[in-house]
Amino acid sequence: MQAPGLTNFYPLANIIIGITQASPAVITTFMPHGFSAGNLVRIVTTYNGTMPEINGKTGIALVLSPTTFSIPVDSTLFSAFTYFTEWVKVAQVIPIAEVNRTL
Repeated sequence: MQAPGLTNFYPLANIIIGITQASPAVITTFMPHGFSAGNLVRIVTTYNGTMPEINGKTGIALVLSPTTFSIPVDSTLFSAFTYFTEWVKVAQVIPIAEVNRTL
């Protein structure tokens, strides 16, 4: 279930419940993210301060499942991600563009 009010914005923000310390970083969202090939996304963790090293990083999402994707960021040396259940402190992934690979 999406948090109240978060569906009133476009593009929709997806709540992050997990980020691996790996290369590439694998992100798990609370609800299906709806991303497809070529979506450029930005990770926002400033609200809860967890894994601050990944905050603001962008990358083309490689969809792994309806709720997981990876971005080309090496997070192996980043601090661990902690999921906060308070809606005011959630980390988010925001779609910012679509990369068109054909001209």
